[in-house]
Amino acid sequence: MDKGDAVKKFYFPIHLDSGNRGCEAIARGTIQILDILPQNYIGFSREIENDIITGIEKQISYINTKYDFLKKILIKVINKLKIKDKEKYVYYLRYSNFLKTINQDEICFITGGDMLCYGNNQVNYIVDYLHNKNITTVLWGCSFGEENYTSEKFKALSECSLITVRESLTYEYMTNKLGLKQVLLYPDPAFVLAPESINLPSYFENDCVGINLSNFVSGSVNATTCFEKNVINLMEYILSETTMTIVFIPHVFWEEQDDRITCKYFKNKFKESNRIQILDTYKLNYCQIRYAISKCRFFLGARTHAMISAYSVCVPSIALGYSIKSKGISKDLKMPDYTLIDYRNLKKQNELLGKYKMLQQNEHYIRKILEDEIQDYIQKAYDAKECILRLGAYNDKN
Repeated sequence: MDKGDAVKKFYFPIHLDSGNRGCEAIARGTIQILDILPQNYIGFSREIENDIITGIEKQISYINTKYDFLKKILIKVINKLKIKDKEKYVYYLRYSNFLKTINQDEICFITGGDMLCYGNNQVNYIVDYLHNKNITTVLWGCSFGEENYTSEKFKALSECSLITVRESLTYEYMTNKLGLKQVLLYPDPAFVLAPESINLPSYFENDCVGINLSNFVSGSVNATTCFEKNVINLMEYILSETTMTIVFIPHVFWEEQDDRITCKYFKNKFKESNRIQILDTYKLNYCQIRYAISKCRFFLGARTHAMISAYSVCVPSIALGYSIKSKGISKDLKMPDYTLIDYRNLKKQNELLGKYKMLQQNEHYIRKILEDEIQDYIQKAYDAKECILRLGAYNDKN
């Protein structure tokens, strides 16, 4: 199929915006895998300005979903009320204009990857709405485990026309435990993206340890938790026992989740050192950030799509995660156990350092595993187009 063969529009109500570079990555990867022209990729963006910064807005058509003043006031009022199912009213106000534009012969993709890993949210509402309208609905590149289960989520899963999951642990759970039949396994669409070369600061001329942290792993920004003490001990080791530079690489800039706040906190713990840097990624797109990660000798990442970049460019890395998505992607790429750390359940202050030392000692071994696995893995991500073909999304020219 050639680009432009799509006869149906593809709708993405949970694109959100590129303030989270993971959202941008999913959009770029999906467009590349499915060969979607801009007029056929219809996105809901909370802040189109964030998409303009990364340039992804050139590949997306937007439905004007800006809230008017009255709608904003209504959402605020509803959120303060103590009424049953108030979230449904909020979701209606937020998404109804977008969803009403979707016709029965078109396809809606529910993205977000780990949206189902949190509490009941807009996924349940959107899927239920689309199911009642008999619109083809694809849950695209998701992760979901037993710890995430609710009856409402199971209902939404059952109502999807197709579910593609991005790692084998979710696949096994959905098919074996939940008995879902419409589930297929393909890697996260972001794996197909190539790094985009940019001029990097001079400190990248030295060997660098890239670190991506989020407020999800650090919680309140202070050094009282065991995880934060682990990070500080790791930084002290790198500064005292190696000549490498520590480079913090922010990946999310939403006000409520801004990675830069956590990065600045840890950098300020070592004000006297000139070997700790924060890469200014605010105006870099996802593929440019991937290029920066490719220039690191080692990487530690909390954000899933930052880790996907590290895996894609074969940088020996540690995933700072505990959920099924982190475990599943690591498992499918045949990564050793010491390349994944459950930051929630740390008991000692040097556990992260211990795993990092093992990463250093096995640097070439880990890089070789990734080099051996990654091309076939990326091809599997492209194979996801076949399941969308079977939904009748393209003309058959043969």
